[in-house]
Amino acid sequence: MGFRIFFKRLSKIDSNRVTSIAAIVVSVATLIVLVYQLQLTRKQQYVSVLPYLSISYSRPSLDEYKLYVTNVGIGPAFIENVTFKFPHQDFEGDGYFCFFKYNKKTMEKSQIYSSGFKGGNMLPSENSSVIIGVRDSENDANIVREFFTSDSLTIEVVYSSVYGEKWVLSNKDGVKKLNLN
Repeated sequence: MGFRIFFKRLSKIDSNRVTSIAAIVVSVATLIVLVYQLQLTRKQQYVSVLPYLSISYSRPSLDEYKLYVTNVGIGPAFIENVTFKFPHQDFEGDGYFCFFKYNKKTMEKSQIYSSGFKGGNMLPSENSSVIIGVRDSENDANIVREFFTSDSLTIEVVYSSVYGEKWVLSNKDGVKKLNLN
């Protein structure tokens, strides 16, 4: 008996109502899919310009040393701040000037150089910037290497992507994303 009552009531439903309800359900489902696709597109855009910095050194020969930062990501890195942290003081700016401000050892006449890596610069993808380099002096290369690899020195680079996401690179802790609450 239950089936007869069900089919009797079903035959009384207006086809316009069924069509209207189906259209509303399809519209809501389409809206949900559209919002989901927009979220995926936004994530893809953020990832497509993601910079990723790393600090490295090079010592091709005994009389050379180079400390540099490389952007191994796929987007440009906007350098906001470069800080050299010592136990009792911090120095913001270029590694070349930091070295000569705090280095107390005597130096030979060598070629010490830097690319001026500091806040306000932009580091394109797949490019490097020299924090400090030495050539033509084994003694100076050792002094610079000891200074910049000292356990008492922390190098921190704050950088951002084109979308304003920020990270901090540290020679001690690697890369960490900064939360901007």
